[in-house]
Formats: sequence, C-alpha cells, structure tokens
Amino acid sequence: MQEKFSGVQESSSNSTTSFNPYFNDSSSVKNMAMASQESSKELKMSASSYSMTDISLEQAVFRLHEIENENLALRDSLRQNNAVVKKQYEAVSEWRKREMEKFEQTKALITALRAEIQDLQEKLLAKDENEKSLIERLEAVEEEKAKVQRQKAISDQRMLNVCRLAEEQGIKGFKEDLDIDRDIIYVSELDKEATISKLEEEISSKEDSISQLKSIIQKLEADLAHSHEQTKLLLEDMKSQQKLKETMEEENRNLTKQIMDSEQKLHQQMQSVIASTRKEMQVEKGLSNSTNTTQPSSEVNGDPTFFSFPDNMEDLMHIAKSLEAKQQEEIKQKDLISKVEKSNEEKQHLLQEVERLKTEVQDLTAKVNNLQAQLIEERAKNRETTDKMSMEYEQKLMAMAKNKPDSKASHIYDFQAASNTDDSSALRSQVLSLLKEVYDAQNKCSAAIQANTLKDTRIVELENLNEALRQEGAKYRQSTTDLIQQLRSINHQSEKAQAENMSVKKQYSMLQESFSKLVTDYKELQETFESYRTQTERQARYPRQPTRETMEEINRLTAQVIAADEAIAYRDEQIAQLRAEIASNSFSEEIHLLKFQADLFKSDFAAEREARTKLAEEKSKLQEEMEQLRELNRTLREELDAYNQRQIRDIQRRFDDSERQRRTPPLNTNRLSGAGWNVFQESQVPVVPRQDEDDELKSFPQYDCPKCSTLFPDIDSLQLHVPDCIDN
Repeated sequence: MQEKFSGVQESSSNSTTSFNPYFNDSSSVKNMAMASQESSKELKMSASSYSMTDISLEQAVFRLHEIENENLALRDSLRQNNAVVKKQYEAVSEWRKREMEKFEQTKALITALRAEIQDLQEKLLAKDENEKSLIERLEAVEEEKAKVQRQKAISDQRMLNVCRLAEEQGIKGFKEDLDIDRDIIYVSELDKEATISKLEEEISSKEDSISQLKSIIQKLEADLAHSHEQTKLLLEDMKSQQKLKETMEEENRNLTKQIMDSEQKLHQQMQSVIASTRKEMQVEKGLSNSTNTTQPSSEVNGDPTFFSFPDNMEDLMHIAKSLEAKQQEEIKQKDLISKVEKSNEEKQHLLQEVERLKTEVQDLTAKVNNLQAQLIEERAKNRETTDKMSMEYEQKLMAMAKNKPDSKASHIYDFQAASNTDDSSALRSQVLSLLKEVYDAQNKCSAAIQANTLKDTRIVELENLNEALRQEGAKYRQSTTDLIQQLRSINHQSEKAQAENMSVKKQYSMLQESFSKLVTDYKELQETFESYRTQTERQARYPRQPTRETMEEINRLTAQVIAADEAIAYRDEQIAQLRAEIASNSFSEEIHLLKFQADLFKSDFAAEREARTKLAEEKSKLQEEMEQLRELNRTLREELDAYNQRQIRDIQRRFDDSERQRRTPPLNTNRLSGAGWNVFQESQVPVVPRQDEDDELKSFPQYDCPKCSTLFPDIDSLQLHVPDCIDN
C-alpha cells in the first residue's frame, strides 16, 4: 500500500512539474476523463462478468487505490487550472490599469485640445474685430477722398470765375499765367487722381486677399469642427470599449467563482469517498481477521456513513443559463467589433479627407505666397511712382515759385493801370487759397499713403496669424492621428483579451464535461460499492466457515504485506544512502570550489611576484641610468671647469701685455673701512677723464678698480685684477 501511495505521489509531482497551463490543461483533463471512463467500463465489465463473491479483496483494494490516485490527479489538475485562471485574472487587471492610465492621458489631451480650440476661437474673434476696424478705416479714407474731390471741384470753379473776371477786365498776361498755373494744377491733380486710383486698386486687391484669407479661415474652422466630431466619436468608442472590458472582467469573475465552487464540491466529495473507503477497509480487515462467526451485525453497521451524492441539477441548469448568456454576450461583442471596424473604416476615410484638405491647404499657402510676392512687387512699384511724382511736383512748385515774382510785378503794374487794387487783392487771395487747397490735398494724399502702409502691415500680421493657425491645426491633426493609433492599439488589446476569454471559456467547458463524466463514474462506483456492502452485510449475517482457499488467500495477502514492508525498508535504506551521497557530493563540490579559489589565489600571487620582479628589474635599470647620468654630469662639470680655466688664462695673457700706467688717487676710507671689504664689488661710477685722454678712452667700457682706479673692458678681467692688486 505504501509503495502504491509513494508511486502516486511521484507521478503527481512529475505531472505538476511538466504541467503547462496554456496547452496541457485540456489534454490532461481529457486523459483523466478517458481514464475514469475506462475504469468505470472495467468496473461494469467486472461487475457483469463476476459476481461480488468472485471479486477478491485485493482487486477491490487495488481498484479503490486507483480511484484515489485518479482523484488526486484530478485535484492537482484543478489546482493548476485555478492557478492559471488567477494568473489570467491578474493579467487582465493589470491590462485594465494600463488602459485606465491611457484613458486618463487621452482625457488630458482632449482637455488641452479644447483649451487650444478656445484660444483659436478667441484669436478668430480678435481677427474679426481687426477686420471691422480696417473696414471702418477704408470707409474713412473713401470719405476723405470724396471731400478732396469736392474741394477740387470748388477750386476749379473758383479758377474759372477768376479767369472770367480777368477777361472782363482785359488782363492778358495774368490769363496766360493763370492758364500755366491751371495746367500745372491740372497735371498735379491728374497725378493725384492716378495715385488715388492705384491706391484704390491696391485696396481692392487687399480686400480680395482678405476675403480669401477669410475663406481659408472658414475652411480651417470647418476642419476643426470635423476634428471635434472625430474626437467625440473616439471618446464614444473608448467608452464602449471600457464597457466591454467591464463585462469581460465580470465574466472572468463569474468563471473563477464557478471554478472555485466546483473545486470545493469535488474536494468535499473526494474527502467523503476517502472516509467511506477507509471505514469499509477497516470493516473488511475486521471480517478477514475475525474467526468468530457470532459477531453481531450492529458492530459492523454501527459506524458506517452512507454517502449520498448531492443533486447537482440546479447547478447544472444555472451553468447552462450562464453559458447561454455568455453566448449572447459574445454575439453582442461580435456586433460591437463589427461596429468598431466600421468606425475604423470611417476614420480611414476621414484621414483621407484630412490628407486631401492638407494638400488643398498647401496649395492655398502657395497661392497666398505668390499673392504676397505680387503685392510686394506692386508696393515697390507704387512707392517708386509716388516718389517720382512727388519729386516732379516739388520741382514744378519750385519753378512756379521762382517765376511768380516777375510775372506778378508786370501784371500788377498793368492791372493797376487798368483796374482797382481791390480786385487784384481778391484774385491774389483766391490764388493763395487755391494753392493752400492743393497743399492740403497733397497732405491728405500722403495721409492716405500712410494709411495704406498701415493696412499693409495689418495684412502681414493677419497672414502671420493665419500661418500660426495652420500650424496649430497641423498639431491638432497630429494629436488626432496619435489618438487614432492609441485606439487601434486598444482595439488590438481588447481582441487579445477576448481571445483569452474564449480560451478560458473553452477550458471551463472541457472541465465541466470532465466533471460530469466524473460524476457519472462516481455514481456507478457508488452503486457497485453499495452492492458490495450489501453482500458483505449478508455474509456477516450468515457467516460461513473459512475455507481452505480463503485461508490460503489470507496467507498470501499477509506474505505480500510482509514483502511490501521489506521493500519499504529497503527503499528507506536506499533513500538514506542517496542522502549521504548527496551530502558527500555537496562536500566534494565545496572542495572543488576551494581548490578553484586556491588556484585563483596562486595565479594572483604568481602574477604579483612577476610584477614585483619586473619592478625590481626596472628599478635596477633606472639606477644604472642614474649612475650613467651622474658620470656624464661629472664629465660635463670637469669640461666646464677646464673651459673656464682656459678662458681665465686667455684673459690674463691678453691683459698682462696691455697693462697701463696706474693712477694713484686718494684712497676712500669708506671703501677700506672694514676687514670684510667686498673684493668683487663693482663700481659703476665712471672716472671722468681729461680732455687730452678723451680719444684714448672712447673704446673702453666704464669698469675700474676700486683701489688703483684702472679701467678694464669687462667684469672678468676686473675680477682677475682685484685680488692681485689687493695683495700687492
């Protein structure tokens, strides 16, 4: 018996070590179910072929042990399946956390995008206000233009009146001058009208460009609204996917609960089976060992507990209903997946439309750039023409100012001779007023030009704002593409989770089938066991004398038990030997490790020794090099000393022949005051020679002896002379 239980434990441990939860669960469960079916078939065959009296106790005990082993294997497989389900549940929970984090990130992005959209809307409102202000300015310029035209008509009428008065009074030269002035004024007015027309054309072109920019801004707003709709759809998809996740998590929880309940039921049933089999084995042993035939049946039937299999029809119906609900949920999930695929297709179409809009925006930007270049060229041309016209106008005015005095003098003289002075003063005042009006018109024209430049700058600012809006729209589109990619990844992960859920459902269905088969086998075994119990009770009520065959069988069983005990003892001895061998092997492994460490230390010591020897050799080499350098230094010093002595000898030879007459000046007491007088003191105070000796002393430097005041060409000769002079 112990051998069989040890073999069962070894097989269960091997099965647990070689168990793969993702691939071998279903196969192990199928094998167990097949084994239980075969065992039930064998029991049926044995029950049908043999009667209960023909079945031996050994066969019954062996069969019970097989059933126990199968139950243990099933328990191990259920535990492993539960561990796999727990792992899958943990993975699903981690995935849910990640998805929640991603959802929060997308939420933050959407809030940021909403804030950016609000900023863009505010900018658009500011642009509308600026456009309104520009339109108001244009209206003011048009009003000023109308005023200038009115003033021009009034000035023309006044000029005509002046000409008529001059003709009536018979003035000739004044008429010619007035005609010239009128021609000049007319030419200047024509130039002004041309400039005003050009300015109007520029303003119209700028208004067209502003309208184009407005249309582009409207398109961008439409794109933004479209992107808003896309984000809303994406959020709805996210919510639906989150709901799917929640439903899947609930299904996984229900599955885990059902698996735990089934495991508990199996555990309870197995415990009851084991208890009942133990009690029946005790009863059988008592019957086989008892030789007294007068035992009461109450002792046999006192303790046995008749096991009744619980009715699991309600649980099975509940499981069937849950499976139907799961199938309906799977159908709903498939519908949702199809909807998600349709939404993905719509998103792809939207992306294509966005790309098309991008191309259109690029074309529009190119057109705007071309228009900007044309505007710049036209502005340059207009500026050149205005500069030329202003120069010509100023030149004409200067010529008029120069020519006016002489003509006025002659005309005034004629006019005084012909008419009164009051009319001439009135005409002069009218002419001056006309000139003032011309100057005012010129000033207004310059003001209109300045307003035009301001409008140009404003248009440039609007174009820059348009470019900024385009860049922001591009960023927003990029963020939408990122969100789409994130949703695709989330869909992929949800599909993976659905596949895992399907695999778990398949495993659960297979376990349920195996459980139902085990239940049927258990019922059959219970029936056979009850029949065997009734037969044993009958035998106990109507005992028989043990026959010779039964005694032989009992002896054979006792011999088998003794042999099994001996085998167990032999195995225990083998286990002890193996443990001792394992300990010795561990000790030998420690010895190998210590030897390896010793070899490492030895190699390190040898390497250190080699390094020390190398260092000693290098040190000796360095010492030899130092000695060589010292010898070289000594030789160099000796050579230097010899060179110095030679130089001293040469100097002595040179100055022994060229000694001069010594002068004996009065000795300075301060110089010879101490016994430690510095012999090598250098007197840099030159001796003042006489006028007769100036030519002789020009070639010598200013070095002299402190005692005899003789001159020397250099310091070396002075240092050689001083000790001899002091000794003498």
